[in-house]
Amino acid sequence: MLRATLRADDFLVAESQAMRGLAAQLDEYADGGAPVLITGEHGTGRELVARVLHQRSPRRNAHFITVRPTFESSDIQKVDTDDACERAHRALRAAAGGTLVVKDMIDLSAPSQRTLKRAIRDRKQPSQHDVHVVATADVDVEHAVDAEIVKRDFFDLFAARRIEVPPLRERTDDLPTLSERWIKHYAAEVGRTKPTISSRAPRAARRISLAG
Repeated sequence: MLRATLRADDFLVAESQAMRGLAAQLDEYADGGAPVLITGEHGTGRELVARVLHQRSPRRNAHFITVRPTFESSDIQKVDTDDACERAHRALRAAAGGTLVVKDMIDLSAPSQRTLKRAIRDRKQPSQHDVHVVATADVDVEHAVDAEIVKRDFFDLFAARRIEVPPLRERTDDLPTLSERWIKHYAAEVGRTKPTISSRAPRAARRISLAG
């Protein structure tokens, strides 16, 4: 997780063909308008991609709020309530003018899906909250749609703007730069100013990622 003072864009390495395609999608969808769906395996950096999308959008100076499927978040003051719709409205209010990232779309309850669908549909109405809604999901989200866990009409709101984040094994050309940037980041966290990395490390990481 990045500190709020760091730019997520600095950690989005796009030297591989797969990531160059992703970067082009980010530029295309960074208008802060229609909903965006970010899919990928766990650990591929879906929230990082969402943060870059926000930072490239006209909403960059407004709130960036991430919530779990229950609409609970460390970014929002906790209020004791069992009403999923009320929690959803509270999250939308907190993100007004900015970006609301809903993690793990597949785990959203049916009432929460309906609430978000109405918010997306009516967001330009004066009485509604103007929020850019971004959702994340596993790569098999279509199975959840076929099983009606995720309602088709709700999924269709996001489907036209879908970004799939490739796993490391499909972007090994990014490993040298990616390793260098993260090592410098963590070195700064622990107060080391001159981190070094063996020239053999990227090759070893590439072998590991391909084996995984």
